[in-house]
Amino acid sequence: MIKKFLFILSYSLYLAFLLGLILHTSAHPQIFHKYTIKYAIVLIALIVGFVPFLWGARFLNVKTTLKFNKKKIILSPRVKIVACVLIVLLIFAVSEIFLRYKFRNYESDSYTYTIDNFNPFLQSQIAKQEGLTVNSLGFRGGEISAQKPNGTYRIVVLGGSTVLNREVPFEENAVRVLEKMLRSHYPNKKIEVINAGKDFYTSEHSLIQYMFKISDLNPDLIIMWHGANDESMSCPIEGVISHGSYKPDYSYYYGAVAKIVFDYFKPQPIIQIKFVTLDFLLKAMGDNLYSDITNRFEEASRQFAAKEYMLNKNTVSVRNFPSIDAYKRNLEYLIELTRDKGTPLILGNQPNLYKQSYTLQEVEKIMYPTVACRANGKNYDLASLKYGIDLFNQATEQVARENNTMYIDLERQVPKNLTYFLDSIHYTEKGDGQIANTLYNYILSKQLIPTN
Repeated sequence: MIKKFLFILSYSLYLAFLLGLILHTSAHPQIFHKYTIKYAIVLIALIVGFVPFLWGARFLNVKTTLKFNKKKIILSPRVKIVACVLIVLLIFAVSEIFLRYKFRNYESDSYTYTIDNFNPFLQSQIAKQEGLTVNSLGFRGGEISAQKPNGTYRIVVLGGSTVLNREVPFEENAVRVLEKMLRSHYPNKKIEVINAGKDFYTSEHSLIQYMFKISDLNPDLIIMWHGANDESMSCPIEGVISHGSYKPDYSYYYGAVAKIVFDYFKPQPIIQIKFVTLDFLLKAMGDNLYSDITNRFEEASRQFAAKEYMLNKNTVSVRNFPSIDAYKRNLEYLIELTRDKGTPLILGNQPNLYKQSYTLQEVEKIMYPTVACRANGKNYDLASLKYGIDLFNQATEQVARENNTMYIDLERQVPKNLTYFLDSIHYTEKGDGQIANTLYNYILSKQLIPTN
């Protein structure tokens, strides 16, 4: 009876696992709009492997007699099972040693970010391990030399995640598209356009980056657009990405290193056992098993949350954004520094999806993965978020005008719909194309690149 139960249980678990893999759609499907080629090969192998699995399960549950040098060796089911367990433990041990060595410098939860992503002054930086096109100077792009080659016109674009825009392929990124457009227009001119954007960066990060890294590259033109991240400085989530109340030097904001800081200072487990192999197995199952079903539940949950948010349930109306003064100060410092160097500067505002009315799908995108600002456990309502980003965009224009600095209205050039936006501030390929085209036309209209 027990053997029969174990038979049925093992078959059921295998079939449930197999069904979970079938009910999955890959991120970038290549076969039947559902699976990648690699995923399909693994799936077929597991389907075909069900027959050997049945044979193996039966083999484990019967006595086997082996003859060796005229001696009979009887292998009982218990001995076979123990042997299988030992083999699995050996494989697990080898895997654990290999993964611990391979990921020795990686963040120990996601295994995505490495020590190379850490920067003691800027908090974080991009690294080659992220799968982006990253050069040896730490920028998204092809290799360039720190020493600017003779005859080269070098443009550096500063900003946050909307400049980096890792969601869009490298060749379709606004900075790369701008570079290709300018090179096409000036075929006899060596032109470099460097993407110096990074997730979480505020105007203060870009200011520090310019002072101690970008200025050494001797750029001929600086372009920068900010707003959203500086706006969020007024309302960071306590205990998640910040600690304490607002400070004008942004020192209460931990951003990309917040998890490292909070994990370090919180009470540690009395006993902690961690297996890297198990982490990878659980992540693989979580990402792949029954994703078609779990994604539908998640979509329904997001729609429900979006409807509640549109009805202003559990929201708060806010008009106080104290980081606006720090933002203006940082822009003025950058203007002063670039002017002292004799480097032209273009300030742009922040394109965004915020407007007067929204579709449910647009609100879902604004909310995912979380609303940028919260206070006392309540989300800032849509009107407050729009008010905030408008406030910072107006400040960008005001500072540029008062300091006689070039200004470009990027926001006006990017239509506020999901054809151009992935979420509240990040762009699709079309959105990046609009920004590149706007910058290109502005540079040509101002004749910033000498033709001789």
